[in-house]
Amino acid sequence: MKKHLAMTMVLMMLLGALAGCGGAASQGADAAASGADSAGASAGGAAGASAASNPPAPAGAADSRIPLSIGTGASTGTSYFVGAALAEVFNKYSEKYVLSAEATGGTSENIGLLGQGAIELGICASPDVADAYNGIYGYEGKKTPNLRMAMGGHTHYMHFMALRGSDVKTFSDFQGKKIAYAPSAWQMRKALLAGWGFEENRDYTAQYAPHADNAESLKDGLIVAWGFDAGIPNSTVSDLATTNGVQFIPLLPDEFERIHEMFPYYEYGAIPGGTYPGVSEDSPCLIFPTTISTQADAPEDFVYELVKIITSHTDEFGAIHPSGYEYTPEAVVKGYDLEMLHPGARRYYEEMGWL
Repeated sequence: MKKHLAMTMVLMMLLGALAGCGGAASQGADAAASGADSAGASAGGAAGASAASNPPAPAGAADSRIPLSIGTGASTGTSYFVGAALAEVFNKYSEKYVLSAEATGGTSENIGLLGQGAIELGICASPDVADAYNGIYGYEGKKTPNLRMAMGGHTHYMHFMALRGSDVKTFSDFQGKKIAYAPSAWQMRKALLAGWGFEENRDYTAQYAPHADNAESLKDGLIVAWGFDAGIPNSTVSDLATTNGVQFIPLLPDEFERIHEMFPYYEYGAIPGGTYPGVSEDSPCLIFPTTISTQADAPEDFVYELVKIITSHTDEFGAIHPSGYEYTPEAVVKGYDLEMLHPGARRYYEEMGWL
C-alpha cells in the first residue's frame, strides 16, 4: 500500500513538472510572438518614410476613417512626393478620412482615373484638366464632364534638356531628331506645335517612357533631348545632372509669344539657377499651375476639409516638400475655371473671403 502511494506521489510530481514546463513553453512562445510583433513594429517604423502618406489615424479613430486616394505621378517624380506630403498633412488632422498617395503615369492617367471614379483626387496640369473637361485637343473623344477642381497648386515647369555639351541647344535643333517625353506629354506637344510648327512623326520622332528610362536613353545616345513638365526639383534630373551633366533648352521671349498667342494659359518663367547640380543660371521655360483635381461625386465634407487643412498648414506642407509652400490662399483659387470648382471647396473659399 505504501509502495503504491509512493508511486502515485511520484507520478503526480512528474505531471506537475511537465505542466510547469508546458507553461514556461507557452510563456516563451508568447514572448517570442511579442518579440516578433515588436520587431514587426520596428520594421514598420523603419518603413515609415515610404508610408508617410498614410500615418496612423488619430487616437480612437484607427478603424473608423474612410480610405481615399490621390493619384500623383511616377514614384521618382515631384508629383508623387508632393502628393505624399499633402496626404501626410491631411491625415494628421482629419478624423474622418485617411488619404493615400498612389503612384501613376501622371496627369493623363489621373484624369482617366478620376473620370472612372477610381480615385478621389489627382495632381493634374491645369491645361489638361480644362482640355479633358471640354473634350478638346489631346482629349478629343475623351470628354470627362465629371472633373472638378479642389484647389490650384504648385507651379509646373516645362523641362526640356540635353546632355551637357550636346549640339542640341535650341528647340529648332529637334528637327529630324528623336526626343523623349514622359507618358503624359500633351502639353509639350502643344508647345512644339505652337512655337515651331513641329508635328510628331513629321518633324521629329518621340518615345514615351518613365523618367528613369528617358534619362538612360539620353545617356546612351538613343535620344537627343527629353521633355516633361513637373514641379521642382525632379530627383531623376538631379541624378542625371550629377552623373552626366545637363543643359536646358532655353525658351526665348519671341518663342514664348508665339505659344502664348495660341495657348494663353501658359506663362513665361524660369527654372531657377541652382535648382539642379551644375546649372547655375536661370533656364527660361513655360510654366503653368498644377491643380488638385477631384470628381463631381467626391463627398462635399471631404473636399471642404481637404482645402481647409492644407491651406491652414502650408508651412507644415512646405517643410515636408518645398512645393507645399505654394499652396497659399492666392494660389488655390487661381489657374482654373471657377465654374469647375467643387462645392466643398467653393464653400470654404467663400467663408474665407477668397472668392
